[in-house]
Amino acid sequence: MNAFQISIVVANLIFIAGLFGLVLKLRVSSNATVVLKSFFSFQCLILCVIIILALFDIYLRGYWTTKFLIWLFMLTASFLFAFGDRQILKDPLLIFTGIIFYFPVASMVISLVIPYMGLFLTFGVWLHIIGDTKRFVMRTKK
Repeated sequence: MNAFQISIVVANLIFIAGLFGLVLKLRVSSNATVVLKSFFSFQCLILCVIIILALFDIYLRGYWTTKFLIWLFMLTASFLFAFGDRQILKDPLLIFTGIIFYFPVASMVISLVIPYMGLFLTFGVWLHIIGDTKRFVMRTKK
């Protein structure tokens, strides 16, 4: 299995576990939700700094560092949406984490509804999340 297939499988497993938590209304404690919320806010700040630095061609050292931070951000957002205490999470944060939580399903639906355009859009977004866009580019022989 390559990195793209592994990331799709992991994202779908997290989505299925989250749906299981949403259906059964499993929630973590209020204290754990507050800690996760502050950790998620810290991750948002770090990713904003990374994006701003990337605009000036300054990147973090290491191939897996940015990937790890992005995946940790997505996993924390999904866990917070699925298992977080709803009274502590405010509407903007709940909407934002919900968008991240439903992203795997939305990307599949978009690729089915808009056959070619949706496939290229969702495939491009997933490749940028994974960070392996150069691996999937077709190369011509010289």
